[in-house]
Amino acid sequence: MLNGYTQEEAIKNLLSFAYQQRSQKVTTLSRIRALTALFRMAPERDIQKIHPVAEAKTYLKALIYLCDFEDLHLQQTLQEFTECNKEGLARSLWKNYHSQPKVCCWISRV
Repeated sequence: MLNGYTQEEAIKNLLSFAYQQRSQKVTTLSRIRALTALFRMAPERDIQKIHPVAEAKTYLKALIYLCDFEDLHLQQTLQEFTECNKEGLARSLWKNYHSQPKVCCWISRV
């Protein structure tokens, strides 16, 4: 898909796709795939020239958590997740969903 682009153009396209405002057409999983492809195809020094690598990695990590929330059918925005008390969130999830193995894994990662 990105074969016809220079590496710089491919990096910009993947970043643009991953950072699109929330829409019904672009899923969280698609954003994760775009960032994962980005980190696999381009060296971090090349990505850094266009966008801060640390910010993109933090964003990717948050997207992975949001994808887990979607699997649990929990509505959570990126802003709500980044601003919330993670310890309180973990306690609440444990209290309400402790019988689901995915929640146990999620809590151990946070």
